[in-house]
Amino acid sequence: MKGIFVVLSMFRMIPYIKYCCTVLLLAFSCNALEAQKPVKGNNTGLHQQKFKPPKVKTTWGNHSDSAIVSPAEAIPLLSVPLRVTDDKNTAYALSSYQFMYRKQGVIGSDESESGKTEHTTTIKSQFFRSSPLPELWVKTISEEIRSGEELYVYDIVAKDNQGHLFFAPSIRIRIN
Repeated sequence: MKGIFVVLSMFRMIPYIKYCCTVLLLAFSCNALEAQKPVKGNNTGLHQQKFKPPKVKTTWGNHSDSAIVSPAEAIPLLSVPLRVTDDKNTAYALSSYQFMYRKQGVIGSDESESGKTEHTTTIKSQFFRSSPLPELWVKTISEEIRSGEELYVYDIVAKDNQGHLFFAPSIRIRIN
């Protein structure tokens, strides 16, 4: 009989035990959060100084930013390396970039039921780590390039002498 009273009295104590556990948990978590506050002042040691990338421009041949060229001008441009320079004409190493060739195409033929053709575009794109473009890309694009298409170099990552990586502006060349 005493066992039943002990069990019943323990059930009455459960809310108080929960309350005490919650208060203790809250006290320890506040203490842990207080310990993680950042130190203000001179951050030396493990913390590095924030890197501010230089203001640069990307050139491809004689072109920077957006340009419109003829197919005859675009073909030799494919074999020219990209350059990333600042306003003092300091060259930066090219770490990587993505190249996209937007090509015009046609869907449908005279043999189809409707006989209609639709103009469309296809994209060829790849990630590169060296410039100029590989010979296979130069050869393929040189054979196919025509008016209305586009060459786009984006996600250009350059590297300074200390090894800091930073983005450089994209270049879009439209073929007229």
